[in-house]
Amino acid sequence: MVVRYLGALYEQDYQAAHDLLSAESRRRHTLEEFAREARSAQVLYDLAGARAERIGEKTAEVVVPLQREEEPGAKAFAVINEGGQWRIVYYTGKPFFPYGE
Repeated sequence: MVVRYLGALYEQDYQAAHDLLSAESRRRHTLEEFAREARSAQVLYDLAGARAERIGEKTAEVVVPLQREEEPGAKAFAVINEGGQWRIVYYTGKPFFPYGE
């Protein structure tokens, strides 16, 4: 799901990416604001390296490595299970680098 979210952002399909946010995240960020913020800053991730960690019944983290070889790193995306579907938690930050507070 995080890979689909990032793929939608890379393709500038902001509606599809926004639809993958948690209900609270969608409430906090309108589609228009989300699209504007996504256009303002892009991060390149190694989508093939994405892996789920700290998986619970309702929450998990998905770690996605950055593509920078000279300065390796990764971003942990917080996800939540809402009605049987995993959703991105985005309260602060930017669409390509969201934080769940």
